[in-house]
Amino acid sequence: MAKIISLTGKTWTGKLIEPKPARRYRNGTVSFKFVLETPVQGHIYETYYVDTPVKNIIEIPAKTDLSKALSAHHGVKDKGVRIALTPEQVETITEAVKSIFAEYQAEQEAITITGWHWALGGDTHRVLIFPDQDKDTEDIDTIKDFASNTFRFGDRIRPISHAIDRDVPGLYITGSWYSISHEDLMAVIAEITTEKEAAKQKRDQEEQVKFDAALTKAKETGEPVILSTRIVDCNDPREECSTDTLITYVHPDGATSTRRFHTW
Repeated sequence: MAKIISLTGKTWTGKLIEPKPARRYRNGTVSFKFVLETPVQGHIYETYYVDTPVKNIIEIPAKTDLSKALSAHHGVKDKGVRIALTPEQVETITEAVKSIFAEYQAEQEAITITGWHWALGGDTHRVLIFPDQDKDTEDIDTIKDFASNTFRFGDRIRPISHAIDRDVPGLYITGSWYSISHEDLMAVIAEITTEKEAAKQKRDQEEQVKFDAALTKAKETGEPVILSTRIVDCNDPREECSTDTLITYVHPDGATSTRRFHTW
């Protein structure tokens, strides 16, 4: 029996119904339904546990249907209730969570992604991409983010894709839906990743050459030397300007400093 304790000190008992799996996908998690009977006919407590530690206290806020029903049933003011689970009940729920989640993970790992469906979404023309199998893993989220946030990604994969008929209610796209094999998609992602790393390395080298030249000049003159200048949004709403100029200096000792100038 689970003990139901009101915030007024009243105590009641309820019956714990053996938890049964209820697959629900919430941001990549799987959960199952837990039901607790109460002394009030027609009123039960329902919740969904996911792969997180199970607490031994269930809080039911005041003014909810269940809290109001229990309070009225026992003639006390509705101040919310707390359901205290026994250690045995907590262990039962915890083991059920672990078992169901492990089963779900095993099923997901057994699914093989063979292809992807994609389209350009809305006014932003970002790539919206989905696996052709119902699989939910961190790797897929990473791939979807990469595709969505890589400039002109659609132009890179369109030549190796083919148009398909597909409709996703509520999803606004521009143009057609396309299909691309998983192998081709991953090859393009690998190419772009290599290109980005090479570009970053080149930028870093150029910045280092620029810094070394500025530092040499600063040491020769004994004065700060401008390293870079860039335009940014104004950071002071009291000023009548829309942009600021940020100037970064290199000092003779190798330190850097940045000054902000408002533009009027």
